[in-house]
Amino acid sequence: MPGLKKNLIALAGTCCFMSPVYAAGIDLSYGPDDRLYAYPIAGGGVPQGLDTIVVHNVGVFSQPDQGITLNKVRFDAMAGNQVVGSVQVNADKIEKSVASWAKRHANGQLKAYEPLLQVAKVVAGRTLASSSKFDPGTGTIIARTPMLINSSVDHILVTAEGVAQDGSSVSNSMRIPVVRHTSDISYGFPLCGRWMLAIGPDFHGHHRWGAVQEFAIDVGRLGPDMLTYKGDGSRPDMYYSFGAPVMAIADGEVVAAEGRFPETDNLRSHPGETPEAFQERLEKLQETLLAQGFNRVIGNYVVIRHANGEHSLYAHLKANSVRVKAGQKISKGSIIGQLGHSGNSTEPHLHFSIQNGPDPITSRSLPFKFDSIRFWDEADGDSGVLNGGQIIASSCAK
Repeated sequence: MPGLKKNLIALAGTCCFMSPVYAAGIDLSYGPDDRLYAYPIAGGGVPQGLDTIVVHNVGVFSQPDQGITLNKVRFDAMAGNQVVGSVQVNADKIEKSVASWAKRHANGQLKAYEPLLQVAKVVAGRTLASSSKFDPGTGTIIARTPMLINSSVDHILVTAEGVAQDGSSVSNSMRIPVVRHTSDISYGFPLCGRWMLAIGPDFHGHHRWGAVQEFAIDVGRLGPDMLTYKGDGSRPDMYYSFGAPVMAIADGEVVAAEGRFPETDNLRSHPGETPEAFQERLEKLQETLLAQGFNRVIGNYVVIRHANGEHSLYAHLKANSVRVKAGQKISKGSIIGQLGHSGNSTEPHLHFSIQNGPDPITSRSLPFKFDSIRFWDEADGDSGVLNGGQIIASSCAK
């Protein structure tokens, strides 16, 4: 996933139902669902009332009867009918994006990484173009466009413009509502004590760029030396977080549980290994895991359904530590397993998420807050907004 992009803007908007839009020359659609989830910014002296959104996958395709040349795609933040700011993807960026998606399609990555990319809805079986000049019925994906908006924005207007084969100008627009999701359940933190958010739902972490894990967090523990491990870190049990009890964040029912996968020792960095060598080895090992199925990537896990229909996901749990099973009623604070190093894990940590369904692979990640945490840095305030790098003290889920 890409890092922080440069085309952030401060903006504001209105709301409307989003659906695929078909006009002369250009078809537009959005995925993986029909909305954008906003997440607030807090701490570090940032002004209050600002949110971040990621416009994940916009499908832009020519119609079957005529090709087009796509010139630009514009993302307008709306306040009622007023445009208060824009991000624009111009021809040069479109050309690079088209080439990237065509390459992914050719080497099979679209199919292999669909649970993470979630582009099948907007591609809908059509052919991806190899340049910004689309043959009839072909097109591309404009993906992962980040925006910084203010609290009045309630939809993004997406407009694509181009030139048809007959020389006429073509354009089309669609509206995608912005949702500020809140839960009516009080969620406790799944771990006791002091922890570090290695990855949060901010733009600096890789989670935010995939809808299936957009608001997920990765949690680990620092030792007195401010490292995550003792010795040389060559074994999972050398990590301060390994084996810590993981607790249910709220009452609910277990809908899925897996505990048979071993720890993934070979995904950690080896002593003396260069970052380049580690990255190359890591990518090959991740491809091997992925070939075994996406469930293998998340390792041992538990999914709990809560009273409001939301589901909590606890992933990368320790081998043979999962102590619950599907259909079991669970109480807030109950131990469900231990923090581990299974699946696609580069060191022992807990991957945690709130999602809108029971399937950890296809469900949509939702924004959430915890009721039982304190931030070590006073600049983070008491808003409960999570960001990578924060130190959190938890009084345990109870």
